Amino acid sequence: MRMRLKTVGLIVLFLAGILTGCSEYLDEENDMNRTEKGTVAIKITDAPFPADLVAEANVTIDQITLIKNFMDPGEEPEGENDDSGESNPGENDDPEEEDEGENNEEETESTFINIVMDEPVTYNLLELSNGTTALLAEMEIPTGTYSEIRLHVTEAGIVLKEGDTFDLKIPGGDASGLKIKMNPALEMEDGAFVEVLLDFDVSRSFVMRGNMKHGMGKVNGFIFKPVIRAMAQVQTTTGEVSGYVTNEAGDPVENALLSLVSGEDTITSALTKNTGFYAMIGIPPGSYLLACEMEEYEVETVQVEVEKRKVTEQNIELKKSDKGNGEEDE
Repeated sequence: MRMRLKTVGLIVLFLAGILTGCSEYLDEENDMNRTEKGTVAIKITDAPFPADLVAEANVTIDQITLIKNFMDPGEEPEGENDDSGESNPGENDDPEEEDEGENNEEETESTFINIVMDEPVTYNLLELSNGTTALLAEMEIPTGTYSEIRLHVTEAGIVLKEGDTFDLKIPGGDASGLKIKMNPALEMEDGAFVEVLLDFDVSRSFVMRGNMKHGMGKVNGFIFKPVIRAMAQVQTTTGEVSGYVTNEAGDPVENALLSLVSGEDTITSALTKNTGFYAMIGIPPGSYLLACEMEEYEVETVQVEVEKRKVTEQNIELKKSDKGNGEEDE
C-alpha cells in the first residue's frame, strides 16, 4: 500500500536583492562591451516529496552559471544530460561512490555568465509545489543562445520530523556545479525578458535508505541524486495542467499524488492541497497520461493535451477501492 502523503506549506522567496552581480568570461570572439542584452529570471520549483516523516529537504545554493556554446544551428550541445533536459549526476546508482572532480573538465568556445550571491541561501524544497516558485536570480545577459545551466550546490540535507538530520554528499554540485541542459534552450534577444524554470524533483532526488512505510520502519539515511528539469521561455513555450481531485461525494481529496507521464518517463508530479487543488507548471506541449492515486482509492488515469501558453483544466473523481481496508503489503 502506498505511503500516505502529507501536504506541506508553500511560500515564495524573492532573492534578487541578495545578488552582488555577475562576472562574464568571454572568449576572443565576443565583445566585452556589447550593448545588446536581455533580462533572464531564473526560478526554482519542485515536484512533491512523500513527507509523512520528513520536515525539510534542503539545498544550499551560492552560485548559478549560464553557459553559451558556439555551435552550428540544430547541433546538440555536449553535456551530462539526456534529451529530457534533466540533470544526470552520473551512471553510478550511488552518487556517494563517484570519483571526486568528475565534472571538472575544461570548457572550450563557451561564454560563462556567473551569478554570485552575497551569501549561500538555503531552500526547503518541500515548500515549493503546485505552481509555487522561488526567484533565484534576475539579471541582464548578452544576447544569444544558452544551452546549459549549472547550479552550484554547497550543501544538501534531510531533517526528519522527529529531529534526526542527514547531511548528504553532493555529486558534482560542490565542484563545477550540477549540469542541467535547458530544453528548450534560452534564446535571449535584445531587450527581451525570459524566464527559466528549474523543476527540482525531490521525490527522485532524495533516495531513502531503509523503510519508512507507514512511519514504522527504520531510516538508515538518504542519497542525494539530483533530478532537475530546466525550461527556458516558459511564458511562451510551455503550458500548465491544473484542477481538483474529489471523491464520489464531491468532497476534496487532500494529499492525492498526481503524476504526468510521457511514454515511460515521469515528467513531473503534484500533491493536492486541502482543497483538492493541484497544478503542474512548465509543461512542454504534447499528449500525456495523468495518473492520480491515493490510499484506499482506485488509481485513476486520463489522457491530457497540453498546449503552449494555455492552462489545461483536468478534474478527477476518485472511487473507493474494492480491496480490503487497512490491508498492508507484505
